[in-house]
Amino acid sequence: MKYTLSYKEPLTHFLTINIELEATEDEEVIDLQLPAWRPGRYQVANFAKNIRDISAKDEYGASLPINKVSKDRWQIHSKSRGKVLLEYEYFAHKMDAGNSWLDDHQVYVNFVNCMLYVPKNEPDPHVLEVIVPDDYKIICALPGRGRGGYHARDFQELADSPVMASRTLREWSYEVGDTVFHLWFEGEHLPDKERTIKAFTDFTVSQVEAMGPLPLQHYHFMFQLLPYKHYHGVEHKACTVITLGPDTKINEEVFYNQFMGVSSHELFHAWNVCRLRPKELLPYDFSREVVFETGFVAEGVTTYYGDLFLARSGFFRASEYFEELNNTLARFGMHDADHHTTLAKSSYDLWLDGYEAGVPDRKVSIYNEGAISALILDLMIRKISSDERSLDDVMRTLYNRFLDTGYTADDYRQVAEEVAGEPLDEFFSDFIYGGMPVKKYLPELLGRMGLALEWVPGEETAYIHRFGFRLGKKEKEMKVAHTAPGSEAERVLSLEDELIAVNGRKLESDEDLNFYTGEISLTLFRNDVLHTVVLSEDSEKFYTYGKIVPKEEASSEELSRMRLWLRGKSDKA
Repeated sequence: MKYTLSYKEPLTHFLTINIELEATEDEEVIDLQLPAWRPGRYQVANFAKNIRDISAKDEYGASLPINKVSKDRWQIHSKSRGKVLLEYEYFAHKMDAGNSWLDDHQVYVNFVNCMLYVPKNEPDPHVLEVIVPDDYKIICALPGRGRGGYHARDFQELADSPVMASRTLREWSYEVGDTVFHLWFEGEHLPDKERTIKAFTDFTVSQVEAMGPLPLQHYHFMFQLLPYKHYHGVEHKACTVITLGPDTKINEEVFYNQFMGVSSHELFHAWNVCRLRPKELLPYDFSREVVFETGFVAEGVTTYYGDLFLARSGFFRASEYFEELNNTLARFGMHDADHHTTLAKSSYDLWLDGYEAGVPDRKVSIYNEGAISALILDLMIRKISSDERSLDDVMRTLYNRFLDTGYTADDYRQVAEEVAGEPLDEFFSDFIYGGMPVKKYLPELLGRMGLALEWVPGEETAYIHRFGFRLGKKEKEMKVAHTAPGSEAERVLSLEDELIAVNGRKLESDEDLNFYTGEISLTLFRNDVLHTVVLSEDSEKFYTYGKIVPKEEASSEELSRMRLWLRGKSDKA
């Protein structure tokens, strides 16, 4: 199959896609499938809503009947042998790391969004031509065949290889082992070059030391640095696309740390997910949702390691790394879903509502809670093995053993127990198939590292700890987003209640609530009807979270263990 990607008027945001394929005498119907989802986001995407004006003809220009037989599947009726030419337009007007964008400045396309394929020909070679202005630079991880020309060994490789092209693409590079790592930037403001290349080199070295070299000559970081607030990354075998903004803040500490964190996270995906996959995802079946219960490994373990590699490489000081862990623990303390579901169930239900708020307390995050489970398993294996082995050994063994076949939840458990040298029934029962009792494990495990765990309320949101409810995350949104189970707020407040006053005074923001203690009177709209409710401060403090702090008197042995954990090397190394 040959694909040609072009466009006519970029500000309409419509790409023109031409596909040339071969019809054989024995097939009267050619099935065409548009991917129903994309790797990295396990949710039906309905990309077909962006397609218009689809038509087919034979090599002599005669029209061929083409019918839509499902929301993302078509059939061409052809009774003669020869070339079949397909043409349609795709609306490319969503800027994030997993979608596509066209304007008068650049072309950016994830082919998994927009390229129809013939399912029976999916394993065959696919050829691609990207037609852009002569002064555009083009980057695509696929092997090239002249300017704008590429070839993929099969449709899976094509779908996994986005393209970016513009006049203003800028490139930096560095080498680790036999691989050249390229940093491509689209955007006005760039990070500090010398600092960034050193930091990327260092965390790449740390990942290669843990997992082994990537089997690649080239790997590409493709950055869209945007003028507005944004944060997203998507992994691919030979590249990653990362969208961040606002680019004016790229060299400010908080934003730069986010830039480094998502970059380290997405690179680790090159091993974990892009190559080492859950068994159900090998190979990807783009025609339908594919459920699996190991999302906590695919995303949770990657989230844990993304920041840990920044500590090992020296980018994060220990205190900075603990602050990142504290942010994760704070998000864990913001809900009560661990009483209603498990990590394994939430992994399985990704396709339902894994990327949206969903109903209260029905699920947990495979990213956040998955990272906590990885932290505890890592520290537990270190304790059992007297710091001779760690989660590194688990992931490296999984990678080497299940690279070609994919792994199951049982495989993950068996390898973890093999590395630990003893059964881990209690951990898996508590953290993968249970309610994640963090207080049961973390204090002792962190204590071995010269650390303590304090359970504290957040300083900026004192009202949620006193009164057991919290408002929406949007600025100046006064609607109730959650009530703590067992609190008085659960009995007197409803989701979407719009608060307008407290004790007769107008509420300007949720911060105003922090000044009140004891009993308060809340005036609110519920379904557009005015109500007043009385709410008393509870003796129990809600939404508290664990905060990792250094012990006042840590022993030299504990500090040595901490350095081994955070640097990946012993004091003697």
